[in-house]
Amino acid sequence: MTVIQLESCHVTDVKTTEKHGYNGIQVGVGEMIKEKHVKKPQRGHCAKAGVPLKRWFTEFRVSPEGLLPIGTELNVNHFVPGQYVDVQGIR
Repeated sequence: MTVIQLESCHVTDVKTTEKHGYNGIQVGVGEMIKEKHVKKPQRGHCAKAGVPLKRWFTEFRVSPEGLLPIGTELNVNHFVPGQYVDVQGIR
């Protein structure tokens, strides 16, 4: 059995076929302790999305029904038992 832990993972942007040519969501993860360690554009991006400051951002392509509203917090309830996930970690 594998255990997955998601720490403060929020949807920070949504890409749609009409506007961007594909469907995708941008996810921010990892809360920053000090605001001075976050670049100014990232601060504005998080403020616009209404989420706490994030350390890392990444984008995932999803199907149209997989689009989530900006500000949605992702947690383990977004996965189903038996679903395969790609995991990447820092050692």
